[in-house]
Amino acid sequence: MTEPCLWLSMGTGPRGGTDRGMSVSGVRQRAGPSQGASRPVFDLATAKLLRPVVRPETICRSSLIERLARDDSRPIVSVVAPAGYGKTTLLSQWAERNGHAFAWVSVDEKDNDPKVLLAYVAEALDAVEPVGERVFEALASPASSVPGSVVPRLGTAFSSMASPVTLVLDDVHLLTNSECRAALSVLADYVPAGSRLVLAGRAQPPLRVARLRAEGRLVEIGPDDLSLTREEASALLRAAQVALGEQNSPEARRAGSPGGGGYATARAMAAFYQMLLQGGQLGGTRILSPRTIAYVTRNYTGDRVDAYMGMPMHRGLGPHLRGTTETIRGLGSLASPRTFGHGGVGSSYCWADPDSGVSFAYLSNSRVPDPWHSARLDRVSNLVHASII
Repeated sequence: MTEPCLWLSMGTGPRGGTDRGMSVSGVRQRAGPSQGASRPVFDLATAKLLRPVVRPETICRSSLIERLARDDSRPIVSVVAPAGYGKTTLLSQWAERNGHAFAWVSVDEKDNDPKVLLAYVAEALDAVEPVGERVFEALASPASSVPGSVVPRLGTAFSSMASPVTLVLDDVHLLTNSECRAALSVLADYVPAGSRLVLAGRAQPPLRVARLRAEGRLVEIGPDDLSLTREEASALLRAAQVALGEQNSPEARRAGSPGGGGYATARAMAAFYQMLLQGGQLGGTRILSPRTIAYVTRNYTGDRVDAYMGMPMHRGLGPHLRGTTETIRGLGSLASPRTFGHGGVGSSYCWADPDSGVSFAYLSNSRVPDPWHSARLDRVSNLVHASII
């Protein structure tokens, strides 16, 4: 038995965000060492300023952390990938292992007001080293200009900090306000030597990327960088008590697994299911119509027990659906009811979750019959579903 080949492909979906793991929450109008003058009149949620807790069972991304450490002369860091790739986990692990202070802001939709957003940034930095009351005076004044007063004062305070600090803004893809995005772009020009500004999200951050690249000031981490290495994936499966073989080569993984009269790789099957999630488009080319996808992924058998499998299969025209019954073959009992997929001759399973935008393929040359096969696939799929945050 060789080691199974897995591939994850993530798109955007309504079930986004991250599991912050924070133990403190609340609101405040005043925080940090700076004292005296007026603070912004709106409340600030303290939980948004806390670095997420790293769960003990999380796979350590050592190689990426080492890369961030090697590139410390580049002050701007961009981390861009779809949901579930571990952007927040990576940055939290980096913060744990880095000797510098970290100022953290978890962005949400309510921050699409430039003064609200910059108030969080000011409070996060102020908790590391006082930024001065002139910053908070500008934030509190209804008449102050964001580009003319707030950003220059905050940027000057940032650039004057005596000790290195890494300022992280997570989920910046939620910022749609043009003034908010412009403020972050300008703030990137104020990062002092030894400090870092990190913008993480599912879409390109509001930075002058071409200029930063040309100046050698930008570190970019994308989906390919965040994908698990073979060793990391093996560690994840071992933690889930999934048995692994010792024979696994790049040639074997490229060859794919036969099933249903055809051959496919895990990467190709995950891409195929991602195409189904994207309404039938792949790489900007229309492959299937949304109406066709809806037709074949409809539950035609309801909760009727399948005579062959001995459980409800919620069959469509090819794939089957999770549904809401207690058990389901291969898709995982934790799956969203709308998750659909198919299996191959007791050796593989592929599925897509419309709620999270994640597609998954698991291919192995181990053709073992039920009940062991279904139990194995349910455990593997549940592990994937549990990791979608």
